[in-house]
Amino acid sequence: MIASTIDRSLDYGEFLAQDVFNRGTNDGQERPVKGVDVIDSIAVIVARPTLPGEPNDFSANEFEKRELLGFAPVYSDGSFRIRVPANTPVSWATLDTLGRGIVTKRTHLYVRPGEKFENCFGCHEDRHAGPPISTNPNPMAALYPAHDLVIPAAQRQIINFESTIGPIVAAKCVSCHQPSDSTAAAGNLDLTTVPDTVRMNRIFPRAYVNLSGASMTMTTQEVEPAFPRRSRLIDYVLGAGSRTGQGFHPTGADSLTAVERRQFNLWVLLGAQYK
Repeated sequence: MIASTIDRSLDYGEFLAQDVFNRGTNDGQERPVKGVDVIDSIAVIVARPTLPGEPNDFSANEFEKRELLGFAPVYSDGSFRIRVPANTPVSWATLDTLGRGIVTKRTHLYVRPGEKFENCFGCHEDRHAGPPISTNPNPMAALYPAHDLVIPAAQRQIINFESTIGPIVAAKCVSCHQPSDSTAAAGNLDLTTVPDTVRMNRIFPRAYVNLSGASMTMTTQEVEPAFPRRSRLIDYVLGAGSRTGQGFHPTGADSLTAVERRQFNLWVLLGAQYK
């Protein structure tokens, strides 16, 4: 028999990752380079369950419900160590200096009470090249206590369009991004609340559909859910990517606050959900 390592007196477990720069190349995401790309933190994300009888109207882009548990530091060698609630599906994203997800984990892990998972060598190692190869067998994170993210569920942050992003769009964006009898909306981007029907006859405000897209395979959407660095909306909001050097958008009296820019960024990172 293998003795159980569960400690039911605890309500948490820990993850230790050796090297976020140790990545395979076949999962369609970026491959950050140690010494070139700066990764000093991760966002830790928790899955939100779909409750029995709950309508399937929380997203038009088929991305599952998620909420933000918090942030944790990544050491200079690419390692991190986190303490998270036990029996809770979590994932994480490595962040660049603007807080955008460089690599976003799209599946979930969990730990049992008292479990310490310390076998993560990297992210999606090459599974055809034999056993995983450790690029950082003595991680700095092992020398320090785990970053504690065990917080009450009520303190987790839900950022959605219905209650977070929609009010910002209504206050600061729709004045330009609405069509009239003689002109199209600015950038041909309609951000009004006109009801818009997407697949499966679900109805959302047009602003949400035009930003988030009715499907993750759309080629004209402004957002790629979970990937701020691939999303044109975030380029405009942060003045980054394709908009580097052109400043924040919008400007003038409708300028976004630092908090609002951060909310747009996190909204996309969490899957660009409606509610």
